[in-house]
Amino acid sequence: MTRKSFYSSDAWQKFRRIIISQRMDDKGAVHCAICGKALLKTRDIQVDHIQELTDDNYQDVNVSLNPDNVQLLCIDCHNKKHERFQGWQAPKPKKVYIVWGSPCAGKNTYVSQHAGKNDLIVDMDRLWEAVSTQDKYHKPDRLKGIVFDLRENLYDAVKHRHGKWQDAYIIVTAPLTGDRERLKERVYADELIHIDTDRETCLSRAQTEEWKELINNYFDRLQV
Repeated sequence: MTRKSFYSSDAWQKFRRIIISQRMDDKGAVHCAICGKALLKTRDIQVDHIQELTDDNYQDVNVSLNPDNVQLLCIDCHNKKHERFQGWQAPKPKKVYIVWGSPCAGKNTYVSQHAGKNDLIVDMDRLWEAVSTQDKYHKPDRLKGIVFDLRENLYDAVKHRHGKWQDAYIIVTAPLTGDRERLKERVYADELIHIDTDRETCLSRAQTEEWKELINNYFDRLQV
């Protein structure tokens, strides 16, 4: 066993579970020893050695498996602590953009032109296509609950900035000001981007009468 492989050993994994359990509060959270942030998910908890493990001491249980020699940190504080050892550099902060506008306004085109390969895209049309053999113009009612659950899970991931994605683009119609502002607050979005395409152009792009109806409904309700 090497120092690096020690962290995947049964002894360390068992020790890690015990430490987290012992330091959990009555709400099921542990708190970062540096910033105090409440950590509810095990994957977000870093069990950090106060006296660092080295090739010379990692097999010494009084160092590696000593409860008095570990602290619980959030990922950010853990990375910052080890900057001097690992040459860590703070990652670029995640940005969240809400791209809104009429159906067929060109929201997906805007996102494809601005999003990078590591960016997260949350788009109901794509979710429908992902779980069905149908295209975005046909949305089976029996799959509606599944699609909405997927969207809610993605919204939660965006809100908590979970995952290794860089920026996130949320594509919505949202003609009402209140709906846009509530979504912005929910996911802590940085910016609302309006794809301001006129009604006639959107209607000319629509491929079905149903989508033309959606477009007209959007513009009839639009609040800017």
